[in-house]
Amino acid sequence: MQSVILAGGLGTRLRPLTQKTPKVMVKIRGVEFLWYVVSWLARNRIEEIVVCAGRFPEDMAAESTSPPYPSVRLTFSVEDHPLGTAGAVRNALEHLADEFILINGDTFLPIEYAPILAHWEKTKRAFDCLMLAYDNRENIAPNDTAIDSEGVVVAYSKRSPARMQYVNAGLVVVKKKVFEKLPPGVPLSLEEDVYPDLVRRRKMAALVTPERYYDIGTPERLRTFEEYVDRHPEVVPR
Repeated sequence: MQSVILAGGLGTRLRPLTQKTPKVMVKIRGVEFLWYVVSWLARNRIEEIVVCAGRFPEDMAAESTSPPYPSVRLTFSVEDHPLGTAGAVRNALEHLADEFILINGDTFLPIEYAPILAHWEKTKRAFDCLMLAYDNRENIAPNDTAIDSEGVVVAYSKRSPARMQYVNAGLVVVKKKVFEKLPPGVPLSLEEDVYPDLVRRRKMAALVTPERYYDIGTPERLRTFEEYVDRHPEVVPR
């Protein structure tokens, strides 16, 4: 299975750390965050990875000569202007497999991938996408996802948390065909331009997890991840 990492975020809330550095290349205990993500993928035997890069892609490419796992095959898809989360995937179309794991590059999710992929195999005939949803037992972010009794995502919105039960954990398994119909070179959002259509057509399944994710979107969240790393040194790329 291939993985695609969304790594084009501007990281404005992390400035000055991201003034001249991509958000995913901010160092956590001496190691760039991107390598935490790549290493976890490799530990789950996912070694074909496409990185959708935005600002300062040369910084990522310079580091890619010595990733934590030599078996990892990295491909960089570079935007010449900001394309948003869905536009970035559309921009990488020529590199994509027929189905792939799509993850947020600023999010670390310490979970085993085998059960996710097994669930996908059982559901992919009926669905175009599988979202991993966190049950938010630690209340780390506003809920943004509603799921019915059949395991189908029936609503997704970051603007109406009162209606929602779960949080998008920053990982979906999705078919390439979802992005083939999008116009090229146009800024597009997963949240606004892709997920609502999947929800409307009942083509997005969900798998709920009790495992929380860690993101580095703000200084406070970055510190939370640093604390997690200090408690779990085994996740530091070697």
